[in-house]
Amino acid sequence: MVKTSTSSYVINHLQHFEANILEFEGIELFDSDFYVSQEDFKSIYPLLYQAGYLTIKGYNDITKRYLIGYPNQEVRISMIDILMPSYVGCSSEVSKGTMCNFYFSIKKGEYEKGFDYLKTFLASIPNELNNK
Repeated sequence: MVKTSTSSYVINHLQHFEANILEFEGIELFDSDFYVSQEDFKSIYPLLYQAGYLTIKGYNDITKRYLIGYPNQEVRISMIDILMPSYVGCSSEVSKGTMCNFYFSIKKGEYEKGFDYLKTFLASIPNELNNK
């Protein structure tokens, strides 16, 4: 697995809160949501804001909430490209290569071949149930 500067703490919290990193745009938080201690996190957003993965993008005067999202395209891509493999538990090299092949197969109209790449990618994701 590729080592990143992203702490396993962040990855563990992404998994704990079952966060969908593809949906981190347009999240609204109250002012008090930003200043929560690590022990009191009730969602992943304060941690990602404090770590710099998310930033304030606007403010809603009516609801008195801040709109947060990725600060730029590079951070968004980083979250998907680097964190997703760690988050789902598959190798970055395998997932990137397989998904790249999937994309180009579909783009060329080679749907069956693309479907095979997709099956390979999905098979690389661990299927573990954690009963708590």
